[in-house]
Amino acid sequence: MDDGGAFGQRAQPANVEAEQALVSALMQNGPTALSRVDPGLAGHMFADAINGILFEKAKDIISRGATADPVTVHTAARQDPLYELGGGYDYVLRVYSAGIGLWSAGSTERWVEDIIRCWVDRRGLEIAHTMVTERDPAARSALLREQAALNASGADRPSFDITVAADLAGRPIPDRAWLVPGWLPLHQCTLFSGSGGVGKSQVGGIQLQASTAVGASWLGWAVERVRSLGIYCEDDESELHRRMASVAASMGADLSDFGDMAWRSAIVDAHEMVEEDGRGGVKVTPYYGQVVAAAKAFKAQLLILDSSANLFGGDEIKRRQVRAFLTTLNRLAIEIDGAVLLLSHPSAAGTAARTGNSGSTHWPNGVRSMLYMEQDPDPDADPDTRIITRVKSNYARKGDSFRVQWRDGVFHALDEPGSLDRTAMASKADRVFLALLQSTYTAGEWVSPRMQARNYAPTIFARHSGREGVGKPAFESALHRLQQRGAIVSERYGPPSKDGARLRPA
Repeated sequence: MDDGGAFGQRAQPANVEAEQALVSALMQNGPTALSRVDPGLAGHMFADAINGILFEKAKDIISRGATADPVTVHTAARQDPLYELGGGYDYVLRVYSAGIGLWSAGSTERWVEDIIRCWVDRRGLEIAHTMVTERDPAARSALLREQAALNASGADRPSFDITVAADLAGRPIPDRAWLVPGWLPLHQCTLFSGSGGVGKSQVGGIQLQASTAVGASWLGWAVERVRSLGIYCEDDESELHRRMASVAASMGADLSDFGDMAWRSAIVDAHEMVEEDGRGGVKVTPYYGQVVAAAKAFKAQLLILDSSANLFGGDEIKRRQVRAFLTTLNRLAIEIDGAVLLLSHPSAAGTAARTGNSGSTHWPNGVRSMLYMEQDPDPDADPDTRIITRVKSNYARKGDSFRVQWRDGVFHALDEPGSLDRTAMASKADRVFLALLQSTYTAGEWVSPRMQARNYAPTIFARHSGREGVGKPAFESALHRLQQRGAIVSERYGPPSKDGARLRPA
């Protein structure tokens, strides 16, 4: 037996998963991730040559102040002859997708340490192998045994962190994050199902985008103000323009007020975000990379995908494929520090059961939140009335619903928000009131607690550009709550004959 040949064929120390995770982190987190990378790490230290190429290209792009994403890294790397041999753009997308949600400062340092350690080990074995093959067969056999022990030790496996409950003692309990309290959680993909023509693209699309763009309530429910991107596969540009004009008019706003929302009419796109990989699963497509790159470039924290029938290129009844698609979208929600809303169509059975389900049971099981929009089933109901139901939520009560009505080109709420959302809306009004009071008081612009005053605080704040969609009635309620809590105080100012009163933070 030729031990020298066997040595060359043995698995060498490597952590390819760490290499891929690091490359993905650079494409997702740019300068933040690169700042945690040891300056001594170089592409030739990577066990898989294509990972080394991608690392060098991503590092160079970031160092030049540009954005490293699947498209820019592909453009930079495709000149290298080894790039296509290693899988090319398809490989870049797989690496990018697999690493979504894995990054942290500590994990980056561990990945770098593993890559360097494995390179040192490989290099040491190469040197030792050269020595023993030329001089000492007995030492060569000993080295082979040492290498076998190294490979069996699992030294090349990626880290698998766990959390010890006792370590959480004394740490503040994090609040649950919502985009729409009770209805749309952050860092998750929410499924929004409804039959064709029921209006989900309007309610869960343009109207939700418009509300989050200016911080105004969505059908009576409080929202966080964020930037958003919608991918609409079933509506052309003219239709989206008409809908947006109607929404803006209903809000008493001008289209120029909505700089924090964007969309793409994707009717003519080859718009499947995943496709079957030939091995029973699915893989992300170049279109997925384009959507993610656009969302990141726009700094969107809400991504609306309309709809799953167009964007999912797998078999909807195969659980493995559905699970992989939804996992990818959940990771994407974490990556953009926001929410993904996936619109879908129910099957005939899902419509009859009023669940919104379709295909594999993993569609509802693979998400933490699911909404269903339907025509009011009451035969005497107004045909323009719809019901939106929370059919699944791991974080709020299942089964809650509210009614909306189509009028003048938009949907309007018919029911009052529930107690959970009333609390959230009050909290938001209090927060915005205090922020505006602090700003105006610091600037020497006094506001009054007196309703008859020309500088009545709720009136002034309701006109302020920083009102985040809060109106005068909500500011009036906030004024009373904050006074009762002692968070703000009224003080006299000006000459005694004027009896002036102004508010200031406590």
